[in-house]
Amino acid sequence: SRSWLIYLEGGGLCYNEETCKNRGVNLVSSSQWPETVSFVHGIFSEAPDNKFSTFNQVFVPYCTSDLWSGSSNVTSVLNFRFHGANIVPAVLE
Repeated sequence: SRSWLIYLEGGGLCYNEETCKNRGVNLVSSSQWPETVSFVHGIFSEAPDNKFSTFNQVFVPYCTSDLWSGSSNVTSVLNFRFHGANIVPAVLE
């Protein structure tokens, strides 16, 4: 297919030391996530009535806690890094 569906997963925002310490475990790192994920419902469904079923589909998990907009290395004494702004262009390459 020449059509693409790129889904950027939503998630929480971490903006200071307190919110970063309390963010969900899935928002901390993607290092333990599987390389591929299968979905059977919603926009990823292969059902004939889904207009996206014939599209190439990319699910981009959210783990950066920066609303896909961060581009900084060390942001505090806690050693957090935010690189969501780098992930989106990499996916589009």
